[in-house]
Amino acid sequence: MSRKTIFRWLLGFAIFLFPFSLAFVAFGLLPPSWKFSNAIVIAIHALVLLLWMMEQQSTRSALVNFIGVILFSLVIESIGVSSGFPFGKYQYTTLLGTSFLGVPLIITLAWYSTVAGALGVARNVLRFNINLLVVSLIAAFFVVALDIVLEPMATHVNHYWIWEKGEIPLVNYSSWFILAFIVIFFLGRPKLDVKTYSFTPALIYGMEWVLFALTDLKHGFVMPVAASFLIILSSLLFARKVSQ
Repeated sequence: MSRKTIFRWLLGFAIFLFPFSLAFVAFGLLPPSWKFSNAIVIAIHALVLLLWMMEQQSTRSALVNFIGVILFSLVIESIGVSSGFPFGKYQYTTLLGTSFLGVPLIITLAWYSTVAGALGVARNVLRFNINLLVVSLIAAFFVVALDIVLEPMATHVNHYWIWEKGEIPLVNYSSWFILAFIVIFFLGRPKLDVKTYSFTPALIYGMEWVLFALTDLKHGFVMPVAASFLIILSSLLFARKVSQ
């Protein structure tokens, strides 16, 4: 089976799972014993984006970048849970499965899915001659927008991790912006040559945002959804302006 065939099957499977994710996660119908299924969806999204990146860069570059993000995220997260730097004091629960150095391994794939998806979206809404610094800046805003709707769902609804004082610190978002900018800048080298399935990053990003946002709204977290939407809208308008 060719790589493109595997990509199509995984992408199709991700789309097939989406309405079930909405029903079971956003509306609270997922039994506690099936919490592991969320990790499966994260893994599928990460693999879809890895295969997509392999088509836009060389296979070697995409794999090196993938491994780099996995290792970098593991180091940063392990520092975070042990010291509270740079996100603030938090601890993971056991709901996300196998951990290493206090970090669920699936979180490293979530990192990749988030930054690769944001990079792909930013690259598609900007012209290809736009400097990578600008692309990374726009993509970092997309990452923060996604994290804003993720945090209430992950902490207050599903209890995947717990903040020390029960509140999400603002430093979490500023740290995410800085780290996302750095990671995406290196992830985008060599420059993406978006040749096939250009809609893929926006599709993955959009499905995740809708899932998180609907879950938040279902549980009364309206302000994070509004803030996230405004950041996305502002980023798109800025991208359109600099692309003219």
